[in-house]
Amino acid sequence: GAKRVARAREVFKGSAVDVFLAIRRADKFMASYYGEHVRQTKAIWFRDFFKKPKIRESRWTGLVENLAELPDIGKIYVWRYEDYATLQNQILALMLQSGRTGVAGEELDLLTETLVH
Repeated sequence: GAKRVARAREVFKGSAVDVFLAIRRADKFMASYYGEHVRQTKAIWFRDFFKKPKIRESRWTGLVENLAELPDIGKIYVWRYEDYATLQNQILALMLQSGRTGVAGEELDLLTETLVH
């Protein structure tokens, strides 16, 4: 969340921080989020839970836009959480390269293609 990003910016002040962000499929995320809500608080009908403005208005694109506007955020890498097992080696390689030599566009395209298609 915002506190973690703020802390990372504080720790790496003066350096561009690259962000690696796994996005869940909306249907899988909602089911998981609902299950956690019920487990940690009280039972609520799914249709009532889903009507909450915070739930209906949440979009990962807004998060990425907000991150991109921060002055010391470098590159932002996004992939679908469900594809992590397939992309793990590429993601870890990008993380290891991040901040040292930059990353060729080809690797980013692989992550982006998986998310978009």
